[in-house]
Order: sequence, then C-alpha cells, then structure tokens
Amino acid sequence: MKTEELSYEFSQRLERDNYWPSVAQSRLVEGRYADAIHLCKQGLARLPEHLSGRMIYALAVYGSGQMHAAREQVRKVLELDPEHLGALKLLGDIDYREGNVPSALAHYRRVLEIDPHCTGLKSLLPQTEISSPKLTLKRPTEKKETVDRSVSSRIPFFTETMGDLYLSQGHSRLAAEVFKKLLEQEPSDRLQAKLTRAERGGQEKENSLDVS
Repeated sequence: MKTEELSYEFSQRLERDNYWPSVAQSRLVEGRYADAIHLCKQGLARLPEHLSGRMIYALAVYGSGQMHAAREQVRKVLELDPEHLGALKLLGDIDYREGNVPSALAHYRRVLEIDPHCTGLKSLLPQTEISSPKLTLKRPTEKKETVDRSVSSRIPFFTETMGDLYLSQGHSRLAAEVFKKLLEQEPSDRLQAKLTRAERGGQEKENSLDVS
C-alpha cells in the first residue's frame, strides 16, 4: 500500500475516533472555517502547545479572512518551532495579502533557506489587478541575449508565487522568465495563461508612448 494511502487511512481513523486536530483539519479542507476554529479553540484551551492544532487554527482564521488573528497564531507556532515551514509560508502569504511584498519575500526566502528543495511555495491567493501609469524610459538599445541573462540573474528563485508577485508589481519580463522556467518543468494551462499575460504586459510597456 502506498504511503499516501496509509496516511489517508490513518487520518480517517483519527477522525472517526474524534481526535480533534484531525476533525478540525477535515473541516478546514471542506472550507468550514468556523467549525475548524471552534474545535481548535476547545482543543487548544486544554493543550495550548499542540503544534499541529495551533497550525490548523492559524490556517482556519486565515481562510476566514482574519489576518490579525492568523498572524498571532502563526507567531505562536513559530515560538514552538522557529523553522516550521508551513508557518513561515503562511506568514509570507499574510504579508502578501496585506500588500507587504518585501516582507512576504523574506519569509519565502527563509523557507528555501531551510529546505532548498521545497516544492510548496505556491500562492493560492486571487490575483489583484494593480493599475499604474505607463512610463517608457529612454536608454541605449541592448542586445536581447544580454538582457535575458541579466533578467534571469535578478530572480532569486523560480516558483509560481514569485511569478505572481512580479506580475502583480508590474515586472512583466521577470514574471515571464519565471513562468517559462516553470512550464519547462511542468506544463499546465494555468501557467501558460500567466506567461501569456506576462508577455502581453511586457509588449504593452515596449509599445507605450514616452511620458515627458
């Protein structure tokens, strides 16, 4: 039997036995955040240092849109385990959702410092359109190959979250480089759509009028 199947059966057995973290996790997956929060509050009142229960609580309040409460719970998780990858990732998502991109990137980088082979840095947050004036700066023409190498060297790591961040901030060429790399590793319609959007944004910038 595969490891995933064994893990699923074990989780199901715990839920049948009414083990509160497992039941709360199930409610979280179902999107029943209020139920998950209620179960976690009850369980953590008895076991305040229960790490997985605390993390489920953090995810539940985050899912319900309570950013301040989510940040507070994540901090408590990190007090118990300073290198908890899930907590660091969630802290980055909270900062990203609140518009603090530099802080979000710092937390994502920390995740990769702890686990360089981490594959979980993917943001599930909806995209937010950011409108800004289009400016074209005059500068000497550069060879495309040289520009491409320069662009790639500025990207700290290639993840979908990284591409999303670049795209939301208007860095279309950086976003395009990220999505191209990801498509080489794992083709998907979602990534192709993001690459098309990034490339279209870059073309619009190149074709925009100079602003004096």
